[in-house]
Amino acid sequence: NCKGIWLQTRGKRMKINSIFSKIFIYFIVFTLILVGTIWISQIFFLPEYYENKKIEIIKSSILTIDETIQKEEFSDNSINIITDISERLNGRITVFDSQGKVLLYEGSQGMMRETRITREEIQKLSEEKFLVYKTNAIRGNNEFLAALAKGENYIYLVLTPFQAIEDAITIAQDFYIFILAGGLLIALLLSYIFANKTSKPLLELNKLAGE
Repeated sequence: NCKGIWLQTRGKRMKINSIFSKIFIYFIVFTLILVGTIWISQIFFLPEYYENKKIEIIKSSILTIDETIQKEEFSDNSINIITDISERLNGRITVFDSQGKVLLYEGSQGMMRETRITREEIQKLSEEKFLVYKTNAIRGNNEFLAALAKGENYIYLVLTPFQAIEDAITIAQDFYIFILAGGLLIALLLSYIFANKTSKPLLELNKLAGE
């Protein structure tokens, strides 16, 4: 009889341990799926998201410049605003009249493409108002993100190094590796605690049932 009771108790404890293991495994699998989804998203979708965000910032910057020039023309204040924006974008801003003649440019020189726009671009701007494309520097193989926009009275060309965008994406991806690794370790710890706390009441119920 004692041997039978011992075997029965041992069987119940093995069953409880099996429940603990299943809960622990389910929690780990869920965590891995979550981490994997985040990882895949930041590899395949982060570059496009970041580039679109950059374009939105450029659009907003051009709108600010156009509104300032409408109010103050090329005053010291408006020029300072253009200079500040060009520094924030780490690029170059050129202002043209409606015929494509350069009126003002601020920002990095030498590394950018030639400061001019074609008649075809001016014609296209009359239809689309805002153009985004990639272009190369006059010298070297550096690539830039260019935004050409038609304001109220002027045309604006904003160029920002595309390499800077790629570097920022790479840094963000590297940073995510540390976050995901830390998150996975925390998830392992939490899954163990959660599984342990869930199985304890079952052990107590089993004990009461035995009594």
